[in-house]
Amino acid sequence: MPLDPNAAQLLESMAATMPPVETMKPQEARAASSKLAALLPTTPPKSEITERSVPVDEGDVRVRIYRPATEHPLPVFLYIHGGGWVLGGDLEIYDPLCDRLANEAECMVVSVGYRLAPECPFPAPLEDCYAVAKWVVSSAAELGIDPGRVAVGGDSSGANLAAALALVCRDRGGPALCFQVLVYPPVICRRQSSDYPEGLDVAVLSRAAMVWYWNHYLPLAANDSDPYASPLLADDLSALPPALVITAEYDVLRDEARAYVGCLEQSSVPVLHRHYEDMFHGFFGFGSVLPQAREAVTEAAAALFRALHA
Repeated sequence: MPLDPNAAQLLESMAATMPPVETMKPQEARAASSKLAALLPTTPPKSEITERSVPVDEGDVRVRIYRPATEHPLPVFLYIHGGGWVLGGDLEIYDPLCDRLANEAECMVVSVGYRLAPECPFPAPLEDCYAVAKWVVSSAAELGIDPGRVAVGGDSSGANLAAALALVCRDRGGPALCFQVLVYPPVICRRQSSDYPEGLDVAVLSRAAMVWYWNHYLPLAANDSDPYASPLLADDLSALPPALVITAEYDVLRDEARAYVGCLEQSSVPVLHRHYEDMFHGFFGFGSVLPQAREAVTEAAAALFRALHA
């Protein structure tokens, strides 16, 4: 199916606004990405939004909390943002998405401001997410949440961290997770552009950009096969929480995300796979301009509601 015309127009506009990420230094890419995100229309949130700092080994991690106007105790969804582990530190840009998920899934959403690469490469971002998961459960009474109903998810590199966090929580004996939402996750480290399928590059993510991101997140090649970095290479995917995996046709990560769906299914993990044939990598965050994005967010919220309110 061809790329949706509205999506193609959006990508053309983005390409004219932001240079290819692999041509910039991380600080330049962050500034350009934030400038681009600021152009998207926003609506007033329905949730009560607060912020907290969660202690980690080398400082604090910022979290942004979205509480819908529903009864306590609330289930929780840990949302982990994308950006190739390098970009996306401005948590406010995810307000529309997190607000929708909180209200439609009737849960508290905790958006995790993990430390970014290359200043803090693997495994620091993952350990930050794990620290927040433990903090949420240990602070259940204070936060007014149900520690027995915790889900995790994210988009792009955030989905990589979410998938890895599910493995970490299983391997370390908790916190227990009941569901995972993985939106076009990168699940295996690849160091060469030629390792990615041709013809799927878009302004948001190209083969060269993906290599740039991996080289910043995993500067040591010895980490390439670590399952907490490359979940597709995990020897054992059993006993993981059920998953919703969302993929897009025009995405260099399409095939590996599909492969991960197959591996989860082979490990008897319940998986719902939703593929958007006319969409591109990154579309999930453009609900203000793309109806397919609104549909995908609604589907994610519905799956979360079923898992968290079963």
